Amino acid sequence: MRVTGFSTQWVCGGLVLLLLAQIGLGGCVPTTPSPEMSPTSDIEAALSLAGIDSLVNDQVNVYGDISPEGLAGPNRSGWRSVAYQADGAYYAALMAIHTGDPHLADKALRCVEVGLAHQGDDRMFDHSVRDTLRFVILASAALSFLSQSQFGPPLAGRIDLALSRLVPTADLLLEATRDPERLQEARETANIVVGLAFVLTYLGDRFERDDLRSAGLALVHDVINNLQAEEGYYLEKNGWDTGYQMVGMRGLYFLYESVDLEEPVRADVLASLRAAYAWEASRIDATGRIDDAGNTRTANDESDSPEGKGINYGQAALTFAFLSSLGEGFEGAETYYELVREYCRRLPGQR
Repeated sequence: MRVTGFSTQWVCGGLVLLLLAQIGLGGCVPTTPSPEMSPTSDIEAALSLAGIDSLVNDQVNVYGDISPEGLAGPNRSGWRSVAYQADGAYYAALMAIHTGDPHLADKALRCVEVGLAHQGDDRMFDHSVRDTLRFVILASAALSFLSQSQFGPPLAGRIDLALSRLVPTADLLLEATRDPERLQEARETANIVVGLAFVLTYLGDRFERDDLRSAGLALVHDVINNLQAEEGYYLEKNGWDTGYQMVGMRGLYFLYESVDLEEPVRADVLASLRAAYAWEASRIDATGRIDDAGNTRTANDESDSPEGKGINYGQAALTFAFLSSLGEGFEGAETYYELVREYCRRLPGQR
């Protein structure tokens, strides 16, 4: 399992800290046959696409890279970072839903539970804002998706307990968004604001915390009305970035699928996703290569990137799979999923 990502500086509590909203990829494992069942939700529909099993396991080997106790990746041989727990939980949850395997659902929860043991008195994980945001976003998504699946009823108690332990961290993030200077720095990268919006809105909705939910919805409004260009791209460092665009879309998908949004917010989120999808799709060629010309942060050749970061093709393919489940306005998303997935498999280090 490898962790890659990107960050922006955010001043918090007088310290210069890093926020990370993109989630890393790595690893591979032989596939396991899926049970024959008809998808009953958008998430299940997305995860029923051909090749999903190998794509997910190219990110994290959920069979061999997570110990029975729930230690993920390098953490198995000695604690390294809660970021590995975030990845393990997220991808194990996706594979559990895809295969219907209760052992993988248990692994996903164990990854979260082990990560929660590293929450400090400062309400962060590993005393790192970067890893804290990574963990709370992916853990929330994993638990949300599991709760909506066949595993929701039998795992309800553990899921609720795990989510409740994320609330103090959400309170910490809420405090940060109330500081104009810190919020303005976060707004330099739209994907971070999307991640904050998802966590605050979802946990606020789940635990009937109006302060969290209201703050999250205010961030959703900010993203849609102020941090998305007319062309459809989300602003990253005052421009576009076809790599981080996928992170922003994925975060809004998490929100759309996890929260019972009222109108017109639900329609606004869907319209924003449609515009973002159309812009991103216009920058993908017939081979599945994503155009990086003009990107503010990532490039296909990392040495040419302003921040030394490559486009995460595995994550991009999975995001197109998610979007393919949303219906009208996302026609062709399954084709882009297939194109980008195949291009990804041809790249060194990304299968």
